[in-house]
Amino acid sequence: MKKKLQKYSIILFIILALFSIVSFIVVKSVYDQNFKRVNRPDYTVTGGLIDYEKVSNDYPRSNVSFYSGKNLLAGYLYGAENNKGLIVVAHGLGGGADSYLPQIMYFVDHGYRIFAYDCTGSYDSEGKSIKGFPQSVLDLDAALSFLKNDESLNHLPLFLFGHSWGGYAVANILNYDYDIKAVVSVAGVNSAKEFIGNQMVDMLGWFGYIEKPYLSLYQRILFGDVYQLSAVSGINKSKIPVLIIHGEDDETTLYERDSIIRLKDKITNNKVQYLTTTGIHGGHNDLFKSQEALNYIDSINETYLELYNSYNKNIPYEIKQEFYASLDNQLISEVNEELMKSIVEFFDLTLSN
Repeated sequence: MKKKLQKYSIILFIILALFSIVSFIVVKSVYDQNFKRVNRPDYTVTGGLIDYEKVSNDYPRSNVSFYSGKNLLAGYLYGAENNKGLIVVAHGLGGGADSYLPQIMYFVDHGYRIFAYDCTGSYDSEGKSIKGFPQSVLDLDAALSFLKNDESLNHLPLFLFGHSWGGYAVANILNYDYDIKAVVSVAGVNSAKEFIGNQMVDMLGWFGYIEKPYLSLYQRILFGDVYQLSAVSGINKSKIPVLIIHGEDDETTLYERDSIIRLKDKITNNKVQYLTTTGIHGGHNDLFKSQEALNYIDSINETYLELYNSYNKNIPYEIKQEFYASLDNQLISEVNEELMKSIVEFFDLTLSN
């Protein structure tokens, strides 16, 4: 009997060991597939993005670089003559600093100097991949360390602005010790551990719950304890003004499941303000655009669908270029004035306090 139990125990151990190995491989594969390198888009066949070369005369910038780990990241400084304060812009997943040119230009127009950068594995920065969700916190840490040591910039009041992946980063960086005046987090999630775990369940169903421990292990291997940080802990620790913005119909970072704003009962920092966008501005990206821009985008999408179907879902490259060349990218990129005004007024108010 004793020998049988030992035999069964050995068999069970082998099965569990094999399952763990396979599970870890599955998790690593799925994780890495979702964090591949992101290169600059082909602007000739991409709508709604501002090509910096077309606005460079009105918004000159200087290029800088700094290291995040072993990778050299590309940074961009705007508004050299502006001294109201320095806003660091943290971009979302799948884009780069230039994805937020409409917001950057708005801030410059309202007297702020801007520092934006491409995260690891994004656009002009080095990196074979984005690596993972917590990488945005590590890259922001590297950016702030760079700014802290730059005598031409470190005297300016420091503000953070981030959207989505960047919204997560600017809130989570408050767990670190930087002299930050105020933060605006838009469509950010509370923690990488929580959000990526939810994404795993979305992709794998019930099997995702079983894989969560292996997901945590892989993220710990990649990022150490950074993956366990939370926006709530950072916001409470910092005790600085924070504006948290989220769209109620956000389908990327779900309002009721993933958002920071849903955790307001756990936030003890009395300097935090909350803004929920609704209706036409209730989405993940739509909240930044004007109503006129969104109406125009709807009409463009209808026209493109007709073109797509007319070519049996395979539009020739030259035809795509003609289509996108005809678009009014300035209108597509027109900002939601009400939202951007609220953000600037929030930053301005902290300067007077």
